[in-house]
Amino acid sequence: MVYQTSDWPCSEHEAALLRRIPGTVLVQHASSEQVAGLLAAGPLHEQTLRAKLYRAWGYQGLVAAGGQVNWRDLLGRFPAIYADLEQADGLVVMPDEAAVGVGWDPGERAAAAVHHLSRQVHCSSPSEAGTSGAVNGGGTDSLAAELHAAIERFHATSSGTRMRRAFADLVARTADMEPEPGDVERAAQAIADVLPPVLAQRQLLLDISRLVVTDAGSGIQRVVRSYLVRLLRNPPEGFRVEPVYALHEEGFYRYARDYTCRFLEIEPLALRDDPLDVAPGDVFLGLDLAADIVPGRKDYFLDLRRRGVSIHFVFYDALAGRHPEWFPEDLSMWMRRWYRTIAEVSDGVIAISRASAEDLRDWLVENGLQRNRPLPISWSHIGADIGASVPSRGFDESIKRVIDTWRGSRVFLMVGTVEPRKGQSQALDAFEKLWAMGATDHLVIIGKLGWRMEAFAQTLRNHPEFGKRLFWFSGISDDMLETVYAASSVLLAASFGEGFGLPLIEAAQHGLPILARDLPVFREVAGDAAVYFDAIDAEALARAITAWSERARNGDLPDVSRLQHLTWAESTAQLLDAIEGKRPCIHWQPPATRTEGTRERPTVETAA
Repeated sequence: MVYQTSDWPCSEHEAALLRRIPGTVLVQHASSEQVAGLLAAGPLHEQTLRAKLYRAWGYQGLVAAGGQVNWRDLLGRFPAIYADLEQADGLVVMPDEAAVGVGWDPGERAAAAVHHLSRQVHCSSPSEAGTSGAVNGGGTDSLAAELHAAIERFHATSSGTRMRRAFADLVARTADMEPEPGDVERAAQAIADVLPPVLAQRQLLLDISRLVVTDAGSGIQRVVRSYLVRLLRNPPEGFRVEPVYALHEEGFYRYARDYTCRFLEIEPLALRDDPLDVAPGDVFLGLDLAADIVPGRKDYFLDLRRRGVSIHFVFYDALAGRHPEWFPEDLSMWMRRWYRTIAEVSDGVIAISRASAEDLRDWLVENGLQRNRPLPISWSHIGADIGASVPSRGFDESIKRVIDTWRGSRVFLMVGTVEPRKGQSQALDAFEKLWAMGATDHLVIIGKLGWRMEAFAQTLRNHPEFGKRLFWFSGISDDMLETVYAASSVLLAASFGEGFGLPLIEAAQHGLPILARDLPVFREVAGDAAVYFDAIDAEALARAITAWSERARNGDLPDVSRLQHLTWAESTAQLLDAIEGKRPCIHWQPPATRTEGTRERPTVETAA
C-alpha cells in the first residue's frame, strides 16, 4: 500500500487506516494557503492538533505554540504529519519539499526508512494535498523505477513486515500448544521489543520523580529544573525529550506529560501519563535524586537495558555513604542502596564534580560491589547562571528593610540548607567568640531547616544577637538571594562536605571574596580564587576569620573574577557529551571483571 498525503496531520480515519494497513507514505508539502484552507474545513479539534504536534515534535512544538496559537504559521514550521508515521513502512519525501523534513530528525535509526526522491513526481494536484489514497507512479521510467525500488525496499524490510512474519512463524510453531495465561501478551511484547517502529524518534527519558511529587527548592532540584528546561527547549539532535517518573506503588515509569505542561506553563495535553514505550537506542537519564524509588526497580532497569535502552544517572555526592553520621539513618540507608543500584544497572554515571566521581569510585571499591563490566564515571560541572535555572521570583519587603540595616558592616554570608555537615553550628560558635572580643561583623545564614538541627534552630531564634548581628532567612526566593549576595561582604563556605559548591560561583559572580573550608571539591570549583582554612573547632575557625579580615584590610585577597564557571547551556552540552562517552572519566573495575594475575587497580582514567 502507498499513501499520498501532505504534511498536514492525518484525520483519525486516515491515521487508523495507516495503523491497520501499514505502507509507504509519499509526503507532499502543504503551502501556507492550503494549511489555512485545511484549518477552515478540517474537522481536527485544537486538542487533537496539540496532541499530534507533541507526538511529532515533542514539547519543542508545544513551547513554540505558546498561548495564542497561529496554527497556520505553526504547522508550516512544525509539520504534524510526522505524528502519524510511526507505523509506516517508510517515508518518501517529494524532491522540492526535501527541506521540509530537515527540522524533524528521527535520528540514525530511521535513516534507512526515509527516501528523498531525486526528481519531480507527477502525482495528484495541489488541491488534493491533505488527502490520503493510492498513488500511481508517473513521470519518466527512471523516476518510476526509483519510486518502485523504494516502495519494495520499505515493504520488505519494515518492522511491520518482519513483525507479521514473526507472528505467523510463532503461530505455526505453537499451533498444537495450549497457551498459559499471559503467554500471548509476553510474546507480543517480546516481538515488539526487537522490532520497534523504524520511524519513531529516539527518546531521551529524564527521570524527575521527586520533582513531580514536590519541588522542595533544594540545590539538587534547582539543578534538575535547570537541565530540564534546557533540554525541553533545545532537544539534542535526533532525540525527543520525555520527562518521566515512577510512583512508589508502581514498579514502572510513566511519561510526565501533565507535570511537564505545568512546568512549561503551556496548555495541558489530552493525553494520559502512560507507561513508557521504549525501543533500542533510547536513553534513560536519572536526573533527579530518587533514592527511595530507583533501588526497588533494579529488575525494571535491567529489562530496559535488555530492550536496548542505555541507562545513565547524574550523581550528586557520596556523602551519605562516606559520612552516614551526618544524615538520618533511614536516608543514609536509602542512599547506600541507591549507590549500589545505579552501579549495578548503569551504562555510565555522570558526577557533578571530579571530587564526587572519585568519592563514588572509592565507596564502590570499599564496599566490594560486583558487576560484570567496568563502570565509567565521568563528570561535568553544573551551570551557574541563575537566570537560566528557572529561578523562584518575588521580593519580601520586610527582608529588604533588614538588609538595609547592614550598610557599613562586614557581612559574612552562609548559603545552604541548615544541616550538621554545613558547618553553621561551628560558625555560630566562632562568631560568639569574635563578638565576645568586640567584633561587630554580621553572620547571615540563608537556608531551609534540614534534619537533626531543631535544637540549633531554637538556639538561633533565641540568641541575644538574633536580628542584630545574627540573621537567618529560611526559604527565600532566588530574587531575594541575589539581593542578599549584593549586600554581603564575603561568602563563608564552612561545609564539611559537598558534591559541588555552587554558592562559591554565585559569590564570585557578585564580586564577593570567598573564605572556604579546604575541601577537594572547593579547590576544584574555586581554584586560587578563594582563601582556604582548616578548622577542627570553633576556635580555629575564629582564628581563620580574623586572619581573613586582616588580609581584607591589607587588600591581600585573591581576585574572585578568576573563578571560571559554566553556563547551563555549556553544562547541558557537557552532560550530553558524557552520555555519549566524550568526557573524561574514571572506570570502576570490579574484582569480578579483572583477570587473574592483574594488578589490583580499580580505575583507569580516559578522555575524549
